Amino acid sequence: MMKVTNNKFLHQRKVLEMKRLILLEQKNRIETMNDFLSFSQRVYLGYEINSHHRYISKCLNKAMKHERGWTRLVFHEPPQHGKSLQGSILFPAFYLGHYPDDPLILTAYNDEHAIGFSKKIRNVIDSEFYEQVFPGMEFSEDTRAGRRWELKAPHRGTLAAAGLGGGITGKGAKLLI
Repeated sequence: MMKVTNNKFLHQRKVLEMKRLILLEQKNRIETMNDFLSFSQRVYLGYEINSHHRYISKCLNKAMKHERGWTRLVFHEPPQHGKSLQGSILFPAFYLGHYPDDPLILTAYNDEHAIGFSKKIRNVIDSEFYEQVFPGMEFSEDTRAGRRWELKAPHRGTLAAAGLGGGITGKGAKLLI
């Protein structure tokens, strides 16, 4: 009789632990979905956070929510401090997770940089982790080029990438980087 009771107790304990882990995972996904810094840390393993990353993340969270006074931002940082990773790769991916029907334009000082950023955004969105946080995001098969790509229906989001002097005339955007 004692052995059966112990087995029941162990089974109940395992079930409770599994439920706890599931709830913790759900909490982490919600946090990742709603906070850019959390998203950045989880999608880019080894991302080292400093005070300027926290500040920029707060600014980008406000911009994404269209808070008054926060919709036009300019960041000035020294080279190799994370501007490109944070602003030109991770943020557009995070933004599209929330607004998958919005068109984006990504600019850089030359085409090579802009297209490189575009491909990295696409890789983030294509990742298994991103699928867990923002399910149902796929690319249209006929537009997977680095310069311009579209999300697969039912989403209508697009990204056009161009360097200085590149061709973005006639394209609209809800997010311009």
